[in-house]
Amino acid sequence: MLRPTRLLILLSVCASVSLLCLLREAQAGNGIEVLALRDAQHGRFLTSKRCALCHSNAGRSNAMRDAAGGAQAPFDLWQASSMANAFRDPFFRATLAAEMQHMPDKAAAIEDKCLSCHAPMAAYEQHAQGEKVALKQLVFDSDFAQIGNDGVSCALCHQIEAEGLGSEESYTAGFRIGDEGKIFGPHAQPFTMPMRRHTSYTPTESPHILQSNLCGSCHTVITEAHTALGEGTGTDFLEQGTYLEWKNSAFNDEVPEPGPYAASCQACHMPTTADDGTPIKTRIARRPNGTDFPPIAPRQTYGRHLFVGANVQLPALLRDHADDLLPQAPAEAFDRVIELTEQMVGTQTARLQIGALRVEDGSLLFEVQLQNLAGHKFPSGYPSRRAWLRTEIRAPDGSLLFLSGAVDAEGRLVDGAGEVLASEQPGGAIQAHYQRITGEGQVQIYQTVMAGADGEPTWRLMEGARMLKDNRLLPMGFRDDHPEAARTAPVGTAGDQDFQAGEDTIQFALAGLGEVGSVRCTLLYQSFGGRVLAELARFEGLDEVSTFMGYLDEADRTPLLVAEDVVEVAGE
Repeated sequence: MLRPTRLLILLSVCASVSLLCLLREAQAGNGIEVLALRDAQHGRFLTSKRCALCHSNAGRSNAMRDAAGGAQAPFDLWQASSMANAFRDPFFRATLAAEMQHMPDKAAAIEDKCLSCHAPMAAYEQHAQGEKVALKQLVFDSDFAQIGNDGVSCALCHQIEAEGLGSEESYTAGFRIGDEGKIFGPHAQPFTMPMRRHTSYTPTESPHILQSNLCGSCHTVITEAHTALGEGTGTDFLEQGTYLEWKNSAFNDEVPEPGPYAASCQACHMPTTADDGTPIKTRIARRPNGTDFPPIAPRQTYGRHLFVGANVQLPALLRDHADDLLPQAPAEAFDRVIELTEQMVGTQTARLQIGALRVEDGSLLFEVQLQNLAGHKFPSGYPSRRAWLRTEIRAPDGSLLFLSGAVDAEGRLVDGAGEVLASEQPGGAIQAHYQRITGEGQVQIYQTVMAGADGEPTWRLMEGARMLKDNRLLPMGFRDDHPEAARTAPVGTAGDQDFQAGEDTIQFALAGLGEVGSVRCTLLYQSFGGRVLAELARFEGLDEVSTFMGYLDEADRTPLLVAEDVVEVAGE
């Protein structure tokens, strides 16, 4: 007969196992396994919950606010960002699952490489022990799993040391973190006692926290190329090169004599001004009880931890499926990220201008000039992203004469009759880079398309051996003689003299339209291009893929408006 104490222990263990089983079953049913975040510490790292004790806004504190009293606390702004949700991003999880199934013999290596940037704290701890990190380690609640689920968190970025940043070794999450528990920030003479007391970290001044090479450690991703059979080719492939693109631009401030456009990644993605343009000067922390620290003086400059880019789809999915994905941020925080993203994309990314219209030999002729305002190629980052030109021409009575670059409700490019273009479907030929457009089936898409070792297009990262197409808009100041020119060079634009640093000009020559009343050209953007999604959908037998596709079925897939111009033809 069991003693009462042993019986209670047994019942407790059984209850715990049952609860874990139920948790796993519930999560597995959603296809994406994540944890609700809590205060946890493992090895060198702790979760953002601890940082929020002092770096979130509180009603009784004036700290971390702009001149108008607007809340600008680092934790509150960061929690709805793509960085905070890097691990629970459903597109990332679906893509990772597809890559692992596609090359099952390489699954462990794929998982480890991808999680090194999407769950970097857990990955770093594992690598320090000479081990790989895996998703199965991050499913059941433990302190180790918590730091993995916390994405690209405070204790990760602010512990990265300056040594080695910007070197080849630092890329693809090759950053270094010391054992001294230093938390780096830009401000001199930090008040160290509160942070040491609550976290055991020591605030330490270092200018490298404001330098682009810090961001470059995860925004330069290099993979090993493989054949379709999973055999390594022995060559490297630059999957993402945002930092290298920035280095080969007029925005590079890591040169001896920075030019007038010089600006770090942080300058754009962590602005130091409020929405009205007023510079922010504020205390950088508060007491855990919600009141101000008297010894802490207001600081300037103060960077807003927004990390806004061009992705509105991810914050919308996190907001709309919070019960599944368990983000920390409330719905209104995601709404704010979407609003700021739309503002950035619509005002700071690109310009578009239609040239003069003329008719020659019965054909309508005009040019469209695009200018890239971003500090890197546009679009940049993961190869699913694309921008394209939508062109609509109408008669004086408003009837449609020509339409190129339209999309359907699923975000797929269609022709004037609403039929999905072949280039959007698996097996279809990709759209070339066009110097001149003469028909509705031609769409100028600014994108990257990978080629495998056999030279054929591929949408699987582990097969990527080189770029088959890379006609993304170059940044201002791009140079063919730059040290990074070979790795950041455009592909598929040879012979197009109008495709230059910072701009591109597309010529239109359209026959048989009749009398024209207006021409409207719009530059649009998607985080998930139609062809990329079609290729991913081939793996819908995977829970993660079917879950993500289910989310998209309920989502608003309206592309982002980047820039637009309209020319009205005056009547006689």
